[in-house]
Formats: sequence, C-alpha cells, structure tokens
Amino acid sequence: MAKTVVALYDSLSDAREAIRDLVDYGIARDDISLVAHASHEEIRNQFDESGRYLGDDTVEVDEGNQAGEGAATGAGIGAVVGGVGGLLVGLGLLTVPGVGPALAAGPLASTLVGAGVGGAAGGLLGALIGAGIPEEEADVLAEGVRRGGTLVMLTAQDNVAEEASAILDRHGAIDIDQRVTQWREGGWDRHEPEREPLTTAQVEEERERTVIPIVEEDVEIGKRQVERGGVRVRTFTSEEPVERNVNLHDETVHVHREPANRPASDADFQDRSVEMHEYTEEPVVRKSARVVEEVVLDKDARDHTETVRDTLRHTEVDVEGLDDDFSRYEQTFRGHFRDSDLSSRYQYDDIAPAYRYGWSLANNERFRGREWDEIEPQAREMWEERNQGTWEEFRESVRNSWMEARNRR
Repeated sequence: MAKTVVALYDSLSDAREAIRDLVDYGIARDDISLVAHASHEEIRNQFDESGRYLGDDTVEVDEGNQAGEGAATGAGIGAVVGGVGGLLVGLGLLTVPGVGPALAAGPLASTLVGAGVGGAAGGLLGALIGAGIPEEEADVLAEGVRRGGTLVMLTAQDNVAEEASAILDRHGAIDIDQRVTQWREGGWDRHEPEREPLTTAQVEEERERTVIPIVEEDVEIGKRQVERGGVRVRTFTSEEPVERNVNLHDETVHVHREPANRPASDADFQDRSVEMHEYTEEPVVRKSARVVEEVVLDKDARDHTETVRDTLRHTEVDVEGLDDDFSRYEQTFRGHFRDSDLSSRYQYDDIAPAYRYGWSLANNERFRGREWDEIEPQAREMWEERNQGTWEEFRESVRNSWMEARNRR
C-alpha cells in the first residue's frame, strides 16, 4: 500500500540534499514533488516569462536563498535551483494564490498547472488535499510554504516509507507542531489562499522573528478530606455458666394398715373413695435483662493552620548584547580554523557559529571569571540543545573562541 510522506524545510538547499538522498535510496524521481517559496528575484531570474527553467544560461550569485535562511552556503542560488532541476521532473516557476512565486516540480506541480494554479479548491491547499493529505495538515503545510518554506512530498510503498521519512528528518525537516505553536502565538489561525503573498522582506522578517514565551507558574492551595483512622465498636452475645442452690419440698404418700379393735357402725359399711395427692417442688428459672452500662462513640474536632511549601517555576530572560568585537577578531578565528583538522571537512562559514558561540559564552555574565573546565558541562548542554551530537566535533572551536575573548578583556 502506498503512503504519502511530507516534510517542510526552511532551506531550499536542505530540501535539495534530502531529495538527492531519496533518489540515491531508490525512490523514483517521478514520485517526488517540491514546492518552494520563490519571492527572491535571483530565483525568478532562473526562469523565463512562461516559468520554464533556463538552466545553465542564468548567472549564479552568492546570496542566501530567501526561500529559507542560509539556503545556499558555499553555492549560488542558481546552483541550488539547478541542483533541484537535475533531480526532479518538470521544474518550473508558478504563481500560486496565497504563496506568490513558487518553485514547483513533480506530480504536485502538474496538479497545480492542471488546476489553473489554484483555480480549483484553493491553490496549494487544494492540491495537497487532492493528493490525499488531511485538510488540517495540508492547511499547515500550505502556510509553511507561504511563510518562505520548502515542501517535499513523495509517495512510497509501506516497506520504504519509513526510511524515506527518516531521510527527510536527517536533513533538517522542521518540527511542524512547534512551528504552528509559534504561528498561533502571533495570531495565525488558518491558511488563507486569498491573502497577499509575503514579499522577500517579509520572508526575511519571518525567519528572524523569534517568540520566547515567558512562563510563570501559580499555586492554588485547597484542601480535601482524607480518612486517616478511627475506631470500630462491635457488640456480640456471650454465655456464662451460673449455678444457685434452691431448697425444694417433696411429698410422698404412704399406704399402710394399722391394727384396730372397736365396734363397727353403719358408716363403716358405706362405700367411699379417699384420695391423697403428692406434691413436689421443682426449680423454675426466670431471666430478665437490664442495661448495666453504655458505650458512647463521639469525637473531638479542631482546626489548625498548616504551612504548605512548594516551588514555582518561571521563565527568566537573560538578554545579552552582541558587540562588534567578534568581527574585529574573526581573522584570528579563521586562522585557527585553517590550522585545524576541520578545514579538511568544512568551510569556515560552516564552523563560524561555533566560534561565535564561544565568544558569546565569554561575554556572558554567568560565565565571567570562571575556568573552562568549570563551564564546559553547561556550555555543552546548551550547544547540544540545538546541535545534538556535535559537541565533540566543534568543541575546540568553541574553546578557542572562548579563550580568545577571555584573554582580550
């Protein structure tokens, strides 16, 4: 089953390198699309009035591609555009509603041209939705191109889509969720194809704008009832043997004959019956119950004041001025670079951020008067936040600049 994989870049040259690796991996050129903001005049100079790529007849200049900051380090815009043209099918220059001039190549370019460049379903937004991108995601991608980005999209089978996505990420694809958060903080809601395209200056301003949220935690102290113990009283009936001595009366009737010698009368010859009853006493047990004690359950309640201690986080902003001293001593750093092993693998412009980072550390109030071994762990942590896994590669450049700045104070 085929999947659609997309990525957004700030740099056209990063997108070009990602596409090159995709092709080397085996992704068909016909399955890869590119749409890039092209407000910069030097990009438009690579095409004729109909939008056809002029190829090697154009003049290369050593300017940054405004479709993304630093898009052509060490190469002209013409070389970057030419590199894309050599990798993808049908590179052309289109005017897309809400985006403006745009480089486009691959199936997505054909869709835009076939729809009259936005005549149907909202330009790039409609083309992305038509390609199977969910509307919410397509809305973000279209806005990313409008704000100077470069979109790369491809179709791949399940067994290669995961690796294709990893290739795109390795070349600096932006974190779309993080970028959308920044846009929303600036008041953005959704992509509007009818809006005026950004100019070159506006794209530059967009790249330079950084939003730093100032966060402060608050605390609310409440209370809840918590069971912490108690008592349970259970009653039950028990039996206890008792005995008492009782005097009882018994009667026994005895019949016996006694000798007699007296004259008999008529009464003696009368029939009669005589009864004598025997009586005996037996114990009678009668019990009565009465309450002899009561168990009472009650409780004491009291209020008390308890101090609750916690910590609250907040954002502090350390604003550090960047003076011109760095540029005054940049030749020193260039000399250090030429003498280092890095010169065999990089251009100086690639390493310059490391030298500037070391210089800024030395001018930061938090690190002044401290030794390198003391500040290195924190310096490494801050560097790795933006340049993960590269500290050991550029450590000596940072340290050299830090020492240079520290010795000149």
